[in-house]
Amino acid sequence: MQDFWYADHLDLIKWGILLRLADSFCAKRVLQLAFNPRTEKFDRLRVGDQEHDIPAEVIAHFRDLRKILGVSTRVAVAVFDPPFTKNGRESHCRAACAFLSDFSHERCVVLLDPDTGLEPQKPTLKHVLKEEAGEIWEAMKAGDVFALFQHKTNMAGLPWLETKREQLAAVLGITPQAVKLAHAVQRAKTRPSDPVVAILYAQRPPQVSYLCGLPLPETKGTPEVHERRAPRGQQ
Repeated sequence: MQDFWYADHLDLIKWGILLRLADSFCAKRVLQLAFNPRTEKFDRLRVGDQEHDIPAEVIAHFRDLRKILGVSTRVAVAVFDPPFTKNGRESHCRAACAFLSDFSHERCVVLLDPDTGLEPQKPTLKHVLKEEAGEIWEAMKAGDVFALFQHKTNMAGLPWLETKREQLAAVLGITPQAVKLAHAVQRAKTRPSDPVVAILYAQRPPQVSYLCGLPLPETKGTPEVHERRAPRGQQ
């Protein structure tokens, strides 16, 4: 995600979902890995007969990704957003994995946050590559929650969510059922339709079968995501 797009209406959906996920999985922190190529340019202003740039303090107030650090008092947020370039993708991914290691003492929701989502057939800087998603998944610790921002794909109006779910599951080496979906409910629409954006998420299998104080059922292989909360008095 680029600074250019920060604080638009989609951030209400994105961060609303992320804080709900943190609550559901008892995560202490959200780690935003912003794939931020900074390719978008802000407009200039014409005031009278002169042109001006938008003042830096105005851009910093409305379009600074790091403003999200103060979004919550109960869930901490950390942002990884160095410049993201075509020739520096490999080093960017390595640095993102190293960033995760700084939070080894707490459960985290790890958001991969590109402009658009997981790569199509012809990826650009607006996408996360499959190899990048796989490397970050492997760098996460047991119990962390992997989350991917995904914009609606251009499929001539055809359903797209299941396609991206299956693609992500294949990348992570888990079953499609283990990849969950979260998105906004468009109440104004008379007919249900696929959302414009969604968060696809999956939990790294916990090494200890406990989540929020409750034991999880023992399973073989990669389990599906569990979101049970502890009974009142055990939280």
